Amino acid sequence: MTPSFFDQLSELEIIETPRLILTAHTLGDFAWFVYEPEHFAKRFRLANVPARQNEETQNGIMRRYDASYETDEVLQVWSNIWSVVTREDRFFVGSFCFKGPPRGKDAEIAYYIEEAFRNRGYMTETLRAVVDWARKRDDVAAITAETLLTNAASRRVLVKTGFQPFPDAPFVEIDSCGWRVDLGRAPY
Repeated sequence: MTPSFFDQLSELEIIETPRLILTAHTLGDFAWFVYEPEHFAKRFRLANVPARQNEETQNGIMRRYDASYETDEVLQVWSNIWSVVTREDRFFVGSFCFKGPPRGKDAEIAYYIEEAFRNRGYMTETLRAVVDWARKRDDVAAITAETLLTNAASRRVLVKTGFQPFPDAPFVEIDSCGWRVDLGRAPY
């Protein structure tokens, strides 16, 4: 069997679904993603270049990148960017990241999907795969998320993935709502 491109990147964590490849990137790759997305696209043989995000999302990505420097290398999977790429044609459709190592046993996730790839079920498929991946780990028992009150699409994705409203979430801003999925009770 001929080794695949991803066999050459053994230092990365990879989750595969029927349609997608989710890759946890190193801090160096995260830098390319943030500062030179064209190089990131070339390195991972993507069919497209990740789009620049709106200012709020870009600021969140930059904060996550800055925080990654302070994270122990063993915990990088909880701090760096993960790409979401289509298997068949290698389109970058979005990304997600955990907002640092689990607090207690709760890991907070943030995610986005490129506008051209919305309403195709990619983020639902991604979050289901992430829940399944996390379920096999000893260091996490739940995944939490925050959505803007105005983001109905994101709320629908979370509901489809088994998340429940988490009104007492400590991380929630005034214009957002918290969500949580207990990994032992996920519906799939």
